[in-house]
Parts: sequence; structure tokens; C-alpha cells
Amino acid sequence: MQIKETAIKVESLSFSYQNTRILENVSFEIKQGEYVGLIGPNGGGKTTLLKLITGLTSSQKGKVRIHGLTPEKARRKGKIGYVPQRIVQANIQCPATVEEVVTSGRLSNIGIGGHFRKSDLKAIETAMLDTDVEKFRHRSIDDLSGGEKQRVFIARALASEPSILILDEPTTGVDMKATKNFYSLLKDLNQWHGMTIIIVSHDIEAVAKEVDSVLCLNRELVSTCKHEDMKHNSKEILNALYGSDKTIIHHHHDHA
Repeated sequence: MQIKETAIKVESLSFSYQNTRILENVSFEIKQGEYVGLIGPNGGGKTTLLKLITGLTSSQKGKVRIHGLTPEKARRKGKIGYVPQRIVQANIQCPATVEEVVTSGRLSNIGIGGHFRKSDLKAIETAMLDTDVEKFRHRSIDDLSGGEKQRVFIARALASEPSILILDEPTTGVDMKATKNFYSLLKDLNQWHGMTIIIVSHDIEAVAKEVDSVLCLNRELVSTCKHEDMKHNSKEILNALYGSDKTIIHHHHDHA
């Protein structure tokens, strides 16, 4: 049996902001090719954890390693694709085309003042094909629906050919049809490309159904479990996370 390489290792990670403790002694390990859901209440530290993993925020206490590298170095090498929270809903008001937005995701690979090589152009094209946005490559990003924008920003994240894709509440503001297509895309990226995926979502039902395992975070890591355990022990896990009786939540998505 092949032993999978560790993609992400978090050790004893704590983080405070203005004397408020956001994360407390968080430790976990994610293997290459795992598909992981991250759930927890608002203010529970999910976005902070993602920023520490991606190197957008520096750790204060504890350690994060991405394929053995610091997050900052891994990000510079294009190993992490990141789709931030609410980017689909952002009023960008930018004349950039879809192709220009996706191309910007490749800049970390060529460096300042560098030139695109054939391999760069091929990676950009592949990212657009994989996300099915090549057909509107010349359209302005402002003219797209929420679901279409979502795919463009995933394509932008994929343009650097990352081994890890991280998405923070990516289905917010996206209609049900687009959400279904989105989860189908993630499954393809995970199963056919072997990509490690972390997705933050409040749609616990969808997460429990789609992912291999779930990290439950409320400042501390409340539990890590396989998706089968999430289905069978959801009440206990949600009690620990949210402090009250909840069941798996059914969400109705607004149309984009």
C-alpha cells in the first residue's frame, strides 16, 4: 500500500488578534489527495486558519508546513491555490476579461518582469478548460453570473498548477444549479488530478456528503472525523461546535 505524502501539517498553532485568542493549540495533518471540509461557527477561526496555511498571515505560535515548506515559500512556488471568502459577491468594477483574470493567477510562477513561456500559456489554457470558462474568455468579469465568476476564480487559483486548492465559503451568493456544478468540478479535480482540497462551508449537509473528512473548528479543533462519522454523529459534533442542539442543516441558496 502506497503511503501518501503529507500535504499540510499544522502543529500546536495558536493565534491572537488584539488580545483576543482566535486559535488555540490547533494540530492536524492532511495527506496529499485528501478532500477536507472545514466547519465551525462564525468567529471560530476558520478564515484565520486558512490565511495561516496560505501564508497570507504569519503564525505567532506553532508551525505550519506545506509539503515541508513554510506557507510563504509554498505560495511563492505556486503550490497553493486560494479562493478567498465572498470574492464572487465582490463588486470588482474591473474591465478585465476572464482570460486576463485567469492569467493573473500564473504570475507567481514567472516572477516580476518575467515572460510567459509555452508551459505558462498551456497551464492557463488548461485551467480555463478544466473549469469550463474558456468559452467566455473574452467577456468582462463584471458581466458574469455568480456561478460563472466562481469558476473563473477557481480557474485563476488553478493557473499556478497548485497541488492544494483552498476555498473559503465558495458557494455564498451562488444558485443551486451552479453549486451542484461546483461540487462536481471539485470532485473531478480531487479524483482525476489528485488535488488536495480544503473547503470551508456553512452547508454542513453538502460538506458531509462530498468530502473525505471534516475538521470541526471553534477556536480549538473540536474533532476530526471521516464523512461517515459526520453523518452518524452529527448531533454530538454540532453540539460541541455550536453549543446547542442542531441537526444537519438544509440550505436554500439564493440565485446569483
